[in-house]
Amino acid sequence: MAIAASVSCNRPLPEVFGSIGGTVQDSRTGNFVSGVTVTINPLGYSQVTGSDGTFQYDNLEQAEYTLVFAKAGFESVKHKVAVKPGVISSVQIMISPSVSSVSVDPSVLDFGTKKTEMTMKLTSNSPNVPYTLTSSNSWITLGKTSGTISGEEYVPVIVSRSGLSPASYNGTVFVTSGGQDVSVAVKMEVAASGVPAVTMESLSGVTSSSVTAFGNLTLIGDSKVSQYGFCWSSVNQSPDLSDQSSNLGDASDVKSFTADIIGLEPQTTYYVRSYAVNSYGTSYSEDVLSVTTSAASSDDGSQDELSVPQGLVSYYTFDYDDASDSTENELDATLVNDPSFIAETVNGKGKALALNGIKEQFMSIPYNVFKNLTKITVSFWIKDFGAGVIFSAISPDYIRSDHPRLIADTDNMFRFYTGYDNYDQTPSFSYPYTSIQSGKWHHVVVSMDGDTRYLYVDGVRTDSNTASSWSSSHACTKICIGGNNEGKYKLDCMTMKIDNIRFYQRCISDDEVKKIYNSER
Repeated sequence: MAIAASVSCNRPLPEVFGSIGGTVQDSRTGNFVSGVTVTINPLGYSQVTGSDGTFQYDNLEQAEYTLVFAKAGFESVKHKVAVKPGVISSVQIMISPSVSSVSVDPSVLDFGTKKTEMTMKLTSNSPNVPYTLTSSNSWITLGKTSGTISGEEYVPVIVSRSGLSPASYNGTVFVTSGGQDVSVAVKMEVAASGVPAVTMESLSGVTSSSVTAFGNLTLIGDSKVSQYGFCWSSVNQSPDLSDQSSNLGDASDVKSFTADIIGLEPQTTYYVRSYAVNSYGTSYSEDVLSVTTSAASSDDGSQDELSVPQGLVSYYTFDYDDASDSTENELDATLVNDPSFIAETVNGKGKALALNGIKEQFMSIPYNVFKNLTKITVSFWIKDFGAGVIFSAISPDYIRSDHPRLIADTDNMFRFYTGYDNYDQTPSFSYPYTSIQSGKWHHVVVSMDGDTRYLYVDGVRTDSNTASSWSSSHACTKICIGGNNEGKYKLDCMTMKIDNIRFYQRCISDDEVKKIYNSER
């Protein structure tokens, strides 16, 4: 029995896999052809013949496979091969020069772990050659599926990782023309990570104070994205969320996104990259793009003619009987319920805006210039006002107490809400606004530098206090001057006269406040 068992254990195991190998030759010359892409389907794998025209696929399961042979300038060839266990199936392929064909470059598109779009170049050697494009997998999308070509044409190939498990993925794009098929191998990796993934694509539309950024959210990760956007800095060459940033909201699907970055300083280099956050963590784009803003324009109303232009996001003078923004950002406002323009101004020049609270008149700026900032300044001239809202950021469907707003409160004090969920905990400034209800114009500035906020009246700092900076001002989509937060605040709409409203995305200094005060009197 022992001998029998020994013989059984040394018996050769049966072969399970087979191979395909062979050569590719030019049908005209008989020479071996290198650089031929050999794709095996349905596996979707590709390899390229060497200088001796050879190729070989090993470890293939028993089945029938289709080999596709393709090279620019040659007719593609399909050849079926049956693989048997333990056998190398040998093939000899002859390929012929193509006539009125379409060649494709490159032969392999490798998207790696983050790329979502690449480009194929199609080239024809005859005019108006028709072609069709198909893909082997649903995660591959083509920029177009048919057409005619004379010379060169570029076609986008897009991949989606949404819903795919972490793994390596292989597919094929087939280009059919003149009876031939050219195959392009497509490779993609889905990273095994719970965090999202983003790419930084480009920057455009550069001005002296703004730039438009473009990015892609390429992977959601293992939980919903709670926020995404861009972060930027003129100092930190790898900016993160501790620097300036935008927040475009939450996301459940991959997408392209864009945002205008405003409030930049002229002739300054900024570093920008995209980011995304979910419950597993924060990810940033591998690429950080840099851009240098242009010099401030010297055209009408340009910032270089203004006092203190650095960081100025929008500026409303009302001098042309409208609520247009005098900066390059063009954050023009809308006037609600027909407020009036008056010639009664600070220095006797131009116009000012008069709001009638009984008629519920106010001014609406269709952008939240406070978005995700902890350093801001608002400067304006005011007269003939009482208790009510001077300005407030507003969300489209609800109001929270941490939406930044300046109130002339019923206790005769200014209160600048910027952080507490319970607004009664936000300290008022101790300066009584009754002291400037004198029928004359007065210059008022409120600013915030992190948790510290300041009040200036007529060029002089009159008070400061401390309260936590806001946590959700990104929910706001606009800012109203006057009104009562579109019916959501307890006070009635304010009657007031207001002029030269400035919004800064930084905390300006005492000297700069005085400079504005002196320049506008």
